[in-house]
Amino acid sequence: PTARGMHNVYVTLGGQDLFGSPYTMLVAAGATDPASTYLAFSADPSTPLRGTIPLTAGVQADLAVYPFDQFGNAQADANGFAVQDQFLLSLVGVGESRPTVEGVFPAPAEGRYT
Repeated sequence: PTARGMHNVYVTLGGQDLFGSPYTMLVAAGATDPASTYLAFSADPSTPLRGTIPLTAGVQADLAVYPFDQFGNAQADANGFAVQDQFLLSLVGVGESRPTVEGVFPAPAEGRYT
């Protein structure tokens, strides 16, 4: 199966279900796929960002990472982060070689990172 969630597995012999059939199977999301994962401005996953992100100097911007596996299954825990993943965010000015802001997500503690 490629969809995460509960699935029933039916096993029959001669048209008759085997003892215990159908079996229930819980399918978890696969590994996070960078090509399917995106960034959004808010907790609204319908606003994915690609390419240029319009931010304003001096104005706080809340960004959210939405991790998915290669089949489009959300790869997240109750807090919205894939438990096994750590994302590195680097803000680098065009033409610059060093980041002006860096952070690892999920962050070890809540707060503002600069």
